Amino acid sequence: MNKSNNIFVFVICGDNSHVHTLNFSLKYLKTFCTNKIIIVTDLSRNNEKIEHDNIINIKTPSKFDNHQASIWLKTSLHNILPKGPLYCYLDSDVIAVNENCNKIFEQFKAPIIFAPDHCKMEQFSSYAINCNCFNNYNKEKNNFENEISKVVNSLNYPPDYSNQNLRKLFSILQNIKHYPFKNILPIIKALLCFIGFNVKITDNLILSKSKKSFILIKENFEFPYLIFYRNEIKKKTNYKFNWFKLNWVKQNNLKFSNNTCNHLMLAIKNKFNVNVKDYNWQH
Repeated sequence: MNKSNNIFVFVICGDNSHVHTLNFSLKYLKTFCTNKIIIVTDLSRNNEKIEHDNIINIKTPSKFDNHQASIWLKTSLHNILPKGPLYCYLDSDVIAVNENCNKIFEQFKAPIIFAPDHCKMEQFSSYAINCNCFNNYNKEKNNFENEISKVVNSLNYPPDYSNQNLRKLFSILQNIKHYPFKNILPIIKALLCFIGFNVKITDNLILSKSKKSFILIKENFEFPYLIFYRNEIKKKTNYKFNWFKLNWVKQNNLKFSNNTCNHLMLAIKNKFNVNVKDYNWQH
């Protein structure tokens, strides 16, 4: 396969947070990528600059909002992109972590192939259907974060997920969480922090008991570790940490609203008369 004909494609439209996410992803993809990268966008809708020089600018219908315009561009790629090359579309929040990102083109099976989504059907449902499940979840999440912010009193809390330092921190922690055997030493170091030590988990990450925070050394970035505030949070808010479930719960034992539902399954049944029997189907 001719590598010069392999091209990564992003589609972005409008919101600054999406442009920030794209620029973050581009930074890492360019580090490891040996293939061409194209951005498809409507520049008139973007306030922030896309940090890339290979951009196809397409005027989208003015009747669409930014989200609709983005979908319109994605579903028009077969008409927008030049014929001939092999394209791999990427969501803007897909982060390349090593040179293996180039091997994605080896997975191609004609005429088109899709990767599994990162979530299952019941997790996607509240985003796909106009029910109130996502709104209820979001409202409760905001209430939780606002209450906690009064206790931790940090400039970086509630979390701003467009902050590159926060993304870097979460990336390190997710890697440790998903590969516990590979990261057994950082996990042991983190546990030592509970008996009073400030520990250096990685070359660039400290977990500080005295500051009750994760600290990215090079970036001088601190983010509160809420478990260290658990007693204050329990005393001053309606929330407490459940060690058995390893998550935050309400003190009255009422459950948080879940960002999952079966409304997509019901809508498919109502509209197409198709029964989806697997609740955990990953589209």
